Amino acid sequence: MLFGNDGNGDPVGLWLPPTETRPIIAKIGAIFEPGCMGIIGEDLNAFLRMWTAYYLLLPDRETTTAGLNALELPDHLRTDDPDDETLAQIVEWANPTITGSVSDPYQARLTADDVRRIAAAG
Repeated sequence: MLFGNDGNGDPVGLWLPPTETRPIIAKIGAIFEPGCMGIIGEDLNAFLRMWTAYYLLLPDRETTTAGLNALELPDHLRTDDPDDETLAQIVEWANPTITGSVSDPYQARLTADDVRRIAAAG
């Protein structure tokens, strides 16, 4: 179920297969072939924690420090100039059960079968 995008036009959705699995959040790249997905949330809570932490890095830090503290974002991830690498590191921080960097669909190139397997492993 697609519910938004990553801010750059790539759709983001909740993986809800008919079988009993955890509800993974997938990002879908515009690759136009089967391997076009990445995982940016091991569940909805992890996704929301990651997304909030990343976007709290963007505005004036003085006004967002309390939110970053509440999320317990480690100091080494609190950069003044967040980029794609920062986002990948925050994805890994927020999703401890998903090993390896599989968040970028253009690098991970996950298929539906790959996402199904990862969801079932959780």
